[in-house]
Amino acid sequence: MHQWAILGSHYAELMLGITNPRVGLLNIGTEAHKGTSVTQEAYRLLSSDDRINFVGNVESNQLLFSPCDVLVTDGFTGNVVLKLFEGAGHFLHQSFEEMYSKNMLTKLSFLSVKDELKNFNKMFDSSEYGGAPFLGLAKPVIKAHGSSGAVDIKNAIIAAAKYCEFGVIEKIEECLQ
Repeated sequence: MHQWAILGSHYAELMLGITNPRVGLLNIGTEAHKGTSVTQEAYRLLSSDDRINFVGNVESNQLLFSPCDVLVTDGFTGNVVLKLFEGAGHFLHQSFEEMYSKNMLTKLSFLSVKDELKNFNKMFDSSEYGGAPFLGLAKPVIKAHGSSGAVDIKNAIIAAAKYCEFGVIEKIEECLQ
């Protein structure tokens, strides 16, 4: 997790343009002594590394409030969290559609918030990103969902091109030297 924090921090700077990205560790509490022995050791390593801007443990109920720019966790937990947010996004989208299609008044009220809802839905839509890079590899690899559609694949290709154009692999290698 310590290595992923370093890679993720560099990625956020290079690809997302975030200066001094805040790195958080997903945990069950904000206190340093919380979590498994693995997360406690990760906390110790992250908090003692001057190369990253470690902001401490982050609880899952705070994730939507942007407590960090880079969130570090183990692969299993990370996948569960991602799928939870994707599912919540689909649920919210469907709920809004049902709410605004009940009658003529709700359909008319929809027109006043249509653009805002569209932007809101994009925050939860994985097709907007297309995929995520496998950091730490010598060649660019973008991982997309197995259920990806045409928009996802198009955006994954755009992400891969941007990844190469920005020379992310080479720049991360330089930073780690």
